[in-house]
Amino acid sequence: MGRGNTNLDNYEYDSYLAEKAGKSRTAKQELQQRKIERKYAHDSEGVGYHFGLGDTPVKIHSREHLRQELDKRGLMLETDVKKDLR
Repeated sequence: MGRGNTNLDNYEYDSYLAEKAGKSRTAKQELQQRKIERKYAHDSEGVGYHFGLGDTPVKIHSREHLRQELDKRGLMLETDVKKDLR
């Protein structure tokens, strides 16, 4: 039997690893590595893949494209939020 889909957008595989993490050290390490890879799948300008905006990853081509995709979902960048302090 094959291993199955282990792409970063497969959250079922993450669930499988999480179940095995208590028993297997390599499963825990692989799960941590996948989280790190998702976090750094884009650069500081936001160009690349973004996970967590929906069920599937979103490929962003520019900062403006990122703003459009966030606007579609009713989200905004953290840097766009300004709070005046007293």
